[in-house]
Amino acid sequence: MDRLVTKYRIWITAAVVAHTLWTSAAPAMVYPIYIDQWNLSYTQTMLVFGTYPIVVGVLLLLSNFALQRFSREQLVSIGLGASTLGVFLFTIGDSLAWLLVGRVFMGVGVGLSAGYSAAELIELSPNKQRAGTITIAAQSVGFSASFIAGGAFVEFTAQPAHYPFVFLFIVLLAVFALYILTTNSPPQYPQAKSGQDESNISKPLLALLILTVTTAYMHGVTYTALGATVAKQLLASTNSLLNGFVLGFFAISIGAGAFFARKSDGFPAIRIGAVFSIFGMSLLVAAANQQSIFLYSASSFSSGIGYALKFSGSISIINLKSTEKNNSKTINKILVFAYLFTGFASIAVGKISEYFDVSSAIYFITLSVSIMSLLVIYISFKRSISSTTNNPHGD
Repeated sequence: MDRLVTKYRIWITAAVVAHTLWTSAAPAMVYPIYIDQWNLSYTQTMLVFGTYPIVVGVLLLLSNFALQRFSREQLVSIGLGASTLGVFLFTIGDSLAWLLVGRVFMGVGVGLSAGYSAAELIELSPNKQRAGTITIAAQSVGFSASFIAGGAFVEFTAQPAHYPFVFLFIVLLAVFALYILTTNSPPQYPQAKSGQDESNISKPLLALLILTVTTAYMHGVTYTALGATVAKQLLASTNSLLNGFVLGFFAISIGAGAFFARKSDGFPAIRIGAVFSIFGMSLLVAAANQQSIFLYSASSFSSGIGYALKFSGSISIINLKSTEKNNSKTINKILVFAYLFTGFASIAVGKISEYFDVSSAIYFITLSVSIMSLLVIYISFKRSISSTTNNPHGD
């Protein structure tokens, strides 16, 4: 049994990481249905999206207190249970209130499991410097499933507002059971003493990593919150499966970007990723103006590469400069800001879409991501940040 646990634990933990992105993007292909059939406004649909990252951010902020009472593995298990319950509420919900309660549970689940599962995946990885690649590849699988499977269920089933979540509910039950079965006597890491910090990540570098990951997550607002609506309203594409595949380029390119990121050091990766992000946002504006599904696909692909390089590069920097005990702590700090920012930004995008139009929202996101990406490039070249290469592993 121990050998089985050792062999398959990394894949099960990768599935936990994948669930965080699948759960996040689960309603992505259903938002147009909420608007057309449930008569929800843009602000209300963005509230459904935005509630999730806000709750995740709050839970991540409080998770260090929870870690004083529970082990990391126990918190991940509780998180998986909460995510599963949240998805179940989407399978039976028929109003905005049901959706919001479901998203709260999803947020609680991912808030408890995202940082710790990513940290566990780093520790289980046989090659520590490539751990970010495994993490981002797992996220790519989750994203791909939400877009493509969601698009298929919306296009071909009688209850498109519910069946995508029935499928995800079954998957989460399996992941939850496997994680519980392969968790044996979870380790209890001692809490660091007051004032003790084993991480070599300085405050300026931490700020850069927060900005980098937050910029990457803003692509999530673009393609998971507005993606299907943009395809339907601005590009006049009414086939949900086709739209799912187009948006799936974002997820697939995340995996491709992770593959190339494994051969790149952290700082070059986040810089190149920022360039891809700016290019992807430019293509998005062009696609909206020309109503081109081809340009939209290219935008999705380029943005996914940017996301992957920025996230993988950030994880690589964390892994090189932080001890295993502090990996989850550092990741949680970064994710708190990233989730809270994208949550409130998505609600702002909904307001802009409602009071102006979807095109205006696209311009707002494009300008925001481009400015943030330029800042990532500029700050990463500052000598005080990029020249610091010492790491706590003694390599």
